[in-house]
Amino acid sequence: MWVNNVLFSIGTLCISYLIKSSECYEIIFQRNNDFYDKRNWLGHVPQKKCQGLFLEQFYGTTTFKTLEIEQMVFGKLNDIILNDDTEIIFDDNTKSEMNCVAINGSEVQLHHWTNFDNWLKSGVNNDNMAIPHLEKLPCVYDDVIFPKGYLSGAVVISSQVSIKSFKFGDEYWEESEFVELDSDYTLSNIIVFVRDGEINVNNRQCDDDSGCVCGNELYYGEACDVFDVPDTIECNQPILPIGFCYKICGSTIIFEPKQDFEIAQMETRLKSYTSDTHISKVKNENGDEVIQIIFTEKQFTGNSIEEAQRFHQILKDDKTIEYEKSEFLTSSYPNQNGKNATNAISIIFGSLFSACVIFAMVLYLFGDNDKTKRLRERVGLGSRPLTYKSVFFSRNSSISEGTGLIGEGHSVGSSMPNIPKTFENPSFSEFTKKSSSTSSSNASSAEDLTKETGLMKKPNDLTEPQVFEEQTRRHLIETVAEEGELVDLSDMS
Repeated sequence: MWVNNVLFSIGTLCISYLIKSSECYEIIFQRNNDFYDKRNWLGHVPQKKCQGLFLEQFYGTTTFKTLEIEQMVFGKLNDIILNDDTEIIFDDNTKSEMNCVAINGSEVQLHHWTNFDNWLKSGVNNDNMAIPHLEKLPCVYDDVIFPKGYLSGAVVISSQVSIKSFKFGDEYWEESEFVELDSDYTLSNIIVFVRDGEINVNNRQCDDDSGCVCGNELYYGEACDVFDVPDTIECNQPILPIGFCYKICGSTIIFEPKQDFEIAQMETRLKSYTSDTHISKVKNENGDEVIQIIFTEKQFTGNSIEEAQRFHQILKDDKTIEYEKSEFLTSSYPNQNGKNATNAISIIFGSLFSACVIFAMVLYLFGDNDKTKRLRERVGLGSRPLTYKSVFFSRNSSISEGTGLIGEGHSVGSSMPNIPKTFENPSFSEFTKKSSSTSSSNASSAEDLTKETGLMKKPNDLTEPQVFEEQTRRHLIETVAEEGELVDLSDMS
């Protein structure tokens, strides 16, 4: 069961002070099958009901020294190594925290080598958004470490992987150890090779001051096919730097380095900028090795574009830095689509709200109450409310002739009808227009009006005082009619 491992010399490790390049890292596998690691528990906390250790969702190989529980509930695929020092105590009254644990199947399972979330590079800010996705995986010059050994999580390798060294627990493996995996049931459940899966330990070290290519181009497609692409991009014209699985907002500077170019010095200069920055040697679409410098931000504001422009100008002006075929690529500044939509919605709802406020003010101002009536009179808007219904006048057949009563009704129109124009004889309107004329013209108008309405006496019977009295009478009728009341005219004949 146990593999005889060959110890490597510590000199094969990537030690930063022995080399000038920063292209060599220790990269650590982050998964494990340790029951005592709370990250592997369901909900990352003990269960409320303590009935034992539940392994129903656990897949892989694990081991432990001491375990005190009420019971163990196994699943279908559990592989537990029981060493000589392993001890399991079954106690119905145990107070052990492990008696309340259910293993989380989303954590303790098979993990893919090409999943970026499974790895952590030492000495690097792993939250740096400028690091190409492929460079977050083990490169050909990296030391890969499975720190927990047999407690490390199971990893699936489906392509040819080349790394500098491989450390499993406290031991370094050569390629011969990987060949013997098939004969060891336990190890074959920890490192699973499928299809063209293979690990090549090359013992190579980057000795080029201008940097070395990561060498992950072979499994670019496999890595990016399962990568979660963000739903939204914060700029209209994003760019796709070399080694990225999706387009980003920011800028990139690409150039061909000359022999005296030192990537470590350039990396030091980039640390003075506030944006996320990264420099590395990559292969372009033509297969040429070039230097790529990336400026971007976690929350894109456009500041990375401005810093990249300044740095690009510094490269042009600095005569001590020699390079060829410089290329500057940049995305657009933060898009305004979301802001425009927000502004449009704000304008629409603001307009609707303003219209409602104005409508409410109009309703209040022209309401049918004494306060608003006095207010309208003060500002010269009239005294009538919006709900006012004007009256019209007609003789009702139910009112007996000779009573001199005028019936009140409600007009469909929104304003007072022009009483003079309701008569077909135009001489009545002439009568109203020429009320200040001579007595002869008044008599003529009165004669015509008498013929139509029957309300006035014949002109031969009227004297000048009577004509004046008749004018006064008609003026009274119009005044009273405007108020919508019934008027008794019998006493005015």
